[in-house]
Amino acid sequence: MIKTGKPLVIGILVGIALFCGLPVTIHFLLGDETPLYLPILSTAYGVSGFVLGFLWPQMSWRLGLCLFAIWPPMLLFALFLSADKPILNWRAELLDLLGYALILFAGCFGAWLGAAMAVRVRKRRAAAI
Repeated sequence: MIKTGKPLVIGILVGIALFCGLPVTIHFLLGDETPLYLPILSTAYGVSGFVLGFLWPQMSWRLGLCLFAIWPPMLLFALFLSADKPILNWRAELLDLLGYALILFAGCFGAWLGAAMAVRVRKRRAAAI
């Protein structure tokens, strides 16, 4: 039986660490209005997904969902805090939503790629023995 609790918890904790630490780091290094914000964020989630997928290939792309798990509650909380705005800029909101989808895709794709690489490496090791 495959134990999935530990990888899920670690994936969620890594996602929380990325959510809390990475935007602050990008802000201090590059400023508020940097066009590199989304590429750096999605690359970090992709690399984290790759590492976690390599460590636990049985979880594959689902680790990307764990990495992203903190985003929906925080986005809903942010929407709740901005509820007093009279007019929403729908175009900007949809572009932001596309950016969040890119982060989700990067995490899932990175975890899937890491799992595929781990399976390939383990097959080669088993064949070499």
